[in-house]
Amino acid sequence: MQIPGWLSIVLAAATPVLAFAGVLLGHWWTRRSERELDAWRHREETMRLLRWAVERAGADPAESRAGLATLGALQSSELLQPEDLDLVVAVTDALLEEPTEAYDALVEDVDPDEIEVDVEPEPSHTDHSHTDHDHTDSQRG
Repeated sequence: MQIPGWLSIVLAAATPVLAFAGVLLGHWWTRRSERELDAWRHREETMRLLRWAVERAGADPAESRAGLATLGALQSSELLQPEDLDLVVAVTDALLEEPTEAYDALVEDVDPDEIEVDVEPEPSHTDHSHTDHDHTDSQRG
């Protein structure tokens, strides 16, 4: 059985067209998966930064400022997904309100005359000659 001429022409023309369509479909599918993965990575990094900033905000004043600055920068970052913006804003607002209320409650009960400040310098720990000697003796025995 012989293939008609018109069918061989159609097959010759359709094969590269179908191959090209398959490549386009594969490329589209891969790009879609990459966009989803990229959004997931952004969200993961956002939550990591959010957690870090909240931990810092509850620490000493310098670290607290760093945490709040991170939250502020995160709000305008392209890393932040639009659906996560409300969460970051709510956390930032809560952190900005709470320290003020907690500080006011602590300050109400403090009498400034009762505050003592220890200004003695700590002893220097630069001379380790006797401790190294003791350590060496204990290793020999």
